[in-house]
Amino acid sequence: MGVHFLFRYGSKKFICYLLIVIVIQMIIAVISPLHGETKDHLKTVKIGYFYFKGYQDGKNSKEPKSGLGYEYIQQVANYAGWKCQYVYGSWQSIYQKLLKGDVDVMTDISYSKERSQHMLFSTIPFDRESYYLFVPKKKADDYGQLKSLKGKTVGVTKGVIQTGQLEAWNKKNKAGLILKYYKNSMQRVKAYEQGKTDMTLGFSLGTSIKKNNVPFKYIGSSSSFIVTSKKRPDLVEDVNQAMARLTSTVPRIDSSLAEKYFSHSVIMSELSVRELNWFKKHHTIDIGYLTDMAPFSYTDDQGQAAGTYIDLLKHTFHYFHLNNKLRYHAYKKVNEMIKDLQHEKIDLFVPCLGNAWRSEQIGILQSINMNSTTVSLMTKKGHTNGHLLAVTEQSPMKEAYHNFAYKNYKTVYYNSISDCIKAVRSGEADATLLNSYQISIYLHGSEDLSEKRVNPPLEMTLAIGSSNRYLLDIINRGIVSWKQENISESLMDHTVAKQEITLGDFIKKHFIGALGLAALLAMIITIPITGWIYTKRRRILAEKAANDDLLTGLYSRRAYDEDLDQNLWHSPKDYAIVAMDANGLKKVNDHLGHRAGDEMLKGVASCIQETMHHFNMPGKAYRIGGDEFVIILETQKKDFETFYQNLLSRIASWHGQLVDHITVSSGYAFSSDDPTLSVRELIAKADELMYHEKQELIRDEDPLLNREDSEVYKRLVQIYKTHLDPKTQLPGAIYFYHIEDEIRKEVEAGGAQLAILAIKIAPVSDDITYCFIRMFGKENLSRFEDCYYVMTSDVQLKVRIKELYKNLSSLEKNTPLDMSAGVYVIDHNDHKPIEEICQDIRKRTKICHDHQLHIYDQY
Repeated sequence: MGVHFLFRYGSKKFICYLLIVIVIQMIIAVISPLHGETKDHLKTVKIGYFYFKGYQDGKNSKEPKSGLGYEYIQQVANYAGWKCQYVYGSWQSIYQKLLKGDVDVMTDISYSKERSQHMLFSTIPFDRESYYLFVPKKKADDYGQLKSLKGKTVGVTKGVIQTGQLEAWNKKNKAGLILKYYKNSMQRVKAYEQGKTDMTLGFSLGTSIKKNNVPFKYIGSSSSFIVTSKKRPDLVEDVNQAMARLTSTVPRIDSSLAEKYFSHSVIMSELSVRELNWFKKHHTIDIGYLTDMAPFSYTDDQGQAAGTYIDLLKHTFHYFHLNNKLRYHAYKKVNEMIKDLQHEKIDLFVPCLGNAWRSEQIGILQSINMNSTTVSLMTKKGHTNGHLLAVTEQSPMKEAYHNFAYKNYKTVYYNSISDCIKAVRSGEADATLLNSYQISIYLHGSEDLSEKRVNPPLEMTLAIGSSNRYLLDIINRGIVSWKQENISESLMDHTVAKQEITLGDFIKKHFIGALGLAALLAMIITIPITGWIYTKRRRILAEKAANDDLLTGLYSRRAYDEDLDQNLWHSPKDYAIVAMDANGLKKVNDHLGHRAGDEMLKGVASCIQETMHHFNMPGKAYRIGGDEFVIILETQKKDFETFYQNLLSRIASWHGQLVDHITVSSGYAFSSDDPTLSVRELIAKADELMYHEKQELIRDEDPLLNREDSEVYKRLVQIYKTHLDPKTQLPGAIYFYHIEDEIRKEVEAGGAQLAILAIKIAPVSDDITYCFIRMFGKENLSRFEDCYYVMTSDVQLKVRIKELYKNLSSLEKNTPLDMSAGVYVIDHNDHKPIEEICQDIRKRTKICHDHQLHIYDQY
């Protein structure tokens, strides 16, 4: 039988209930048998943790942790069901502890046959490191040829893989380098900074080498792995299963983490010796741009080049400390600009249609993808006949869509996008093509034109002359260093800037004339306010463009999170939720390349869009990350089944240029089946069905998958499908309910007295969440239905509750917190499901949640 307590901080009843809890816990502590160690439902694993800036930050248990290595091993631990226990030290000391078995797991170990005798390596590489010789930037001119290395000293770290590679390279190329050996990398770098060596050996993601040092010569590379102690052979299979699942569901996690933590490393932010020499020879960079392609490029009111692509170029040259003159050339025709690039009259032009095959045919270089945008066919409402397509000679959309999707349309050229829109409105032309940003700029939310989205989205890049490969390299690095959020912000700013209207334009459009002095004074007051409203409305339209997924044209993860946060789907209407994964994305990326993987994702998206359009079914389709899609539709069961089968048929019959066919795993759930479930819980339900289908597919493809492997996979799936709470990133309800079996075993064994603590508190902040994590540990925490839930067997619960409230008080001093809480103590005879316990506590806490409670310093 459970014992229930409800309390509100600061009340007398709370004090009484807390005393009861304390007394019960004291009795339990006396009568319960002593145990040297509390069991845990997660496997405890000792992780070797060495400090390396950007890779593993945080030198001890008191410092917060972050970094590429830390985040990656956390993902592996989450999938494998580990509880991490960190062992701190230098790389060398951790390595020795691994050999002795005092450390279970270590990351960033390069493979060698000798090492494989003493440790177990993951089958999948964790990362790949490239090794370079670095020299001072001010002395870069001294290192023009290989012979310039003769007699030069280079600092290396004793006993590491890269040193062995340099020794072999030095001997093979007869470079004549003199190697100076140091005990560790800190000593090596310090000697280099003090001028005791001419150069130093470093790797691509290294942060120990400071600015104003440049990579001179590539030496070699090696893969690094996650390794486990030979005393823990059970862990290497955990690692392999977790990494396999992780790389298939988040195929670019390593590159995204590298971009997050090492985008400003020397290899990314400093030019090589050859690149420096190229830019010294090219004092002026000639840049072509289209004058009527806002927000990408355009000529502003002062006659200057402007737009997001111009912003990128300015950022790139500033980021690399390049003082070259940027000279802009305005073009009104794409073909003239291409011709001038081919004849080297300009060095690059913007923007360029993202089509690698086309760029190869005309002999130009193409940067990585800068951005994508959805495109729509705009027609006059009620006007469905006719085949005159209005375009400008600047628009890349003619080639991207007209030559393939709209061959029946006859092209009519106009001087500007505004003229194209006027032609459609007047009936001179039947349709025009506009991207999502142009719709925001030129249509201002007007509803006289019909919009039909076309596929695929338009990919935009920069075009560089074929002889300018060093320029291509810094443009690509400039795009990476600028980051997607800055690109999106620039696109939005230039969209809004082009939407702005003058006071004269506004008066001309909205007022017939001046009505005397009183009317003039009224206009002086009201026009700026109305103009502000118009500008704000247009910024909202620009933000709508930013909510598109750049690759597929579906709604983005940002739109998905915002719609769920705003309860967009919380309505009495029936709706269906489909969770869908594209199968085999990792294989396609590995064997056919990322362009093929992108084609695969676009294929799934186009099938979804075409099916929704065909059935005219209200709803939204999102790409929420990697190969994951979510579709939410307003529909009844009988209509949904036809839609669903049609969607699967379209996907099954799809064929691409690089990928022959695609398959998906999917699951769906209906709001009408259980009206008490929230949207997030329905998504979790659809997810669960989808992962069951994926599991069956994997079992069918791999007949050697035995029952034991299947159980492991089920656990991995169960962990993966846990949805994180969007406000706190803590695990949700599924994770909390899933640990019930382990908890029950603990209770039946009599090894612990367990309790569930639930606290509903507002507002929620990172500091408040951190209080809970620090007090109870993240592995024991969940948050769902606006409550923090703690599963604990800590006999010091009474002390921890008191300490938690003290910490909350110090955070929110003299600030009211809306809060209620409850405790449920589980005894050995209590068999009520944990889900029911949580519902019971939630109902009771809801009763007293209408009153604000004030937390102050005193307890």
